[in-house]
Amino acid sequence: MTSSSTGFRDGLGERVLEFDRERCRTLEALHLRPEFAAFEEGLATQIAALDSFRHRNFTRIRGLSGAPGRLVMLSDHVPGMRLSEILTTAAERQTIFDAASALYLTKRLLATMSTYAAATGYTHGALAPERIIVTRRGRVVVAEHALVPALQHLRYSSARWWQEFRIAWPISRADPVFDERTDVAQIALLALALLHGRTLGADDGPGTLETLLAAAPFRTVLDITGPLPGNLQGWFTRALSVPSSRSFDSLADARQAFELILVEEFHAGVTRTSLTRLLERLGELDDRNEDFSSAVSDVAAAAPALTPHGPPVPPSNRPPRAAPPVDPAATADEPALPVEPIAVPVRQPPTALPPPAATPQLKPLAALPSPKAHAASLPAPYAHPASADDEEGRGADSPARPRRWSRVAALFTLCAILAGASLTGQWERLGDRVRATIATAEARIDPEPELATGQLRLDSTPSGAHVTLNGDPVGVTPVTVDTLPPGSYVVRFASPSGAIERTVEVAAGQTATLSEAIYAGWVAFFAPVQLTILQNGHPVGSTEDGRIMVPPGRHTFELVGERYGFRQTVTLQVDPGEVVARTIDPPPGRLSVRAEPWADVSIDGTPVGRTPLDDISIAIGTRSVLFSHPEHGEKRAVLTVVTDQPHDLHMDMTR
Repeated sequence: MTSSSTGFRDGLGERVLEFDRERCRTLEALHLRPEFAAFEEGLATQIAALDSFRHRNFTRIRGLSGAPGRLVMLSDHVPGMRLSEILTTAAERQTIFDAASALYLTKRLLATMSTYAAATGYTHGALAPERIIVTRRGRVVVAEHALVPALQHLRYSSARWWQEFRIAWPISRADPVFDERTDVAQIALLALALLHGRTLGADDGPGTLETLLAAAPFRTVLDITGPLPGNLQGWFTRALSVPSSRSFDSLADARQAFELILVEEFHAGVTRTSLTRLLERLGELDDRNEDFSSAVSDVAAAAPALTPHGPPVPPSNRPPRAAPPVDPAATADEPALPVEPIAVPVRQPPTALPPPAATPQLKPLAALPSPKAHAASLPAPYAHPASADDEEGRGADSPARPRRWSRVAALFTLCAILAGASLTGQWERLGDRVRATIATAEARIDPEPELATGQLRLDSTPSGAHVTLNGDPVGVTPVTVDTLPPGSYVVRFASPSGAIERTVEVAAGQTATLSEAIYAGWVAFFAPVQLTILQNGHPVGSTEDGRIMVPPGRHTFELVGERYGFRQTVTLQVDPGEVVARTIDPPPGRLSVRAEPWADVSIDGTPVGRTPLDDISIAIGTRSVLFSHPEHGEKRAVLTVVTDQPHDLHMDMTR
């Protein structure tokens, strides 16, 4: 094993790149601080338990190594930049870290960590920009997620946790506890750092979190800055456990609330595009990846075999072994191998062709034979039977003739036809025949090359999903489709858990890969009145039920309020693990109000004017109408407003 330092160090320890020549892979070795050595058994147990956990948003931890008293945690190397480096680079280059990029990163972290907690029962405990990697394409990868067995035994003060590790706790929590509430608070603090566009320093400790939240800007790509939306600020208040707020009980609850806010506040959506554009503006990731690649190349040649410490890696999960690199210096002084001469047969020159027995006499155009018949009448070797280029048409005893005779015969026929036409003065009539003959000859001499194709490798979690490509079935996952013309394809995965569609681009000479998880998502509908939710004619819930679990794919729902004369159809695309929310705004009803002698009218506490009032707009549902008169007092009426009929209300204030 040969090491190359990445130059990255934080409170957990120092990281170096190591090349495992036995399995031809690059690992990142985290040399943990000495205090962690006392908890080697607990760390090894959790790493072994995570050996079966595979997720593209987590680095794979391979095991523990190192001398006694100095633990080294080995993980697969993920090319990219730590989020702390991105923040530092953005601040140095005065690049705007816009709110859309910050919210997208927060959304992905909440989804990633809630999936991790649900699948393993573990938490991270040390989430910070130093432990988050962002790849060139904007994928968010969480690193060093198996340290809780050691962290929970370190009895440090909150100030020391922040000063040395950049680990924070919920504001209302006195003692450190590594549970889901702590992960939620750490993600919220990380999001505040992104909104501020800088790394949080030693002065931004736990005592200043409320100040950081109050000063958090909402900055667009055009550098237009405003305050955080109210419901987003409320989410931060709950996530950080600010006193007098109700904290989130789990990562799943925090994720659901955050995604509902994104749906309500940002109708255009928060996608990876905003983050990748930020990375393009920084222009840093490509250089960083080249540095990593050159570092690995420098250490690969002399790297001895690496003996892993911890659970063995199954052979099926090992990457294919690459051929060892060839060192030009090692072979420069070697003597050249003797080369023995090889006898090469000399091709004999072709025998001169015998001249035709007799020059054919040209006939009038009407009597000229067809090209095929004319060629058949010529002496050998100019005879051009139809089977000369057709293996199926050739007799068993007929020798295969060289293709050049086919070309010569075609050209000879053409010359004969043209000569006859020129003598008889009927040149124009032969135009179509000449062009067809030339095209046939060119096709035989210069056939069109075959188009380059690509491959498409398809997989799903779980496997066994039926796959169609542009509507045509291609098998069940995992499956590889060969010889695809370059272009865009619509891929549909269908399984008992649901169906999803994706679009993928296939390039010539390359293999495109598409892997999708197929598991449930949720829908949530909000309306000012209670509506029944129907799917395929069957009730599946109401707008008062919160979110409803559905398989991934495209779903059509019908929202019905029989009492209010309302019915609306909504179609939603649900992705695995995502919450899709939709607000339903029923059309208002119409109301006319009269009073004797007159009255000031308020509806649900909101003044609307003095009678008479004609055809005013009013939201559907049960409404309370208050009539007020200085001499006759107040009277109240309750009515149910529907959408499909006008309403008239009359009140006699004198009675």
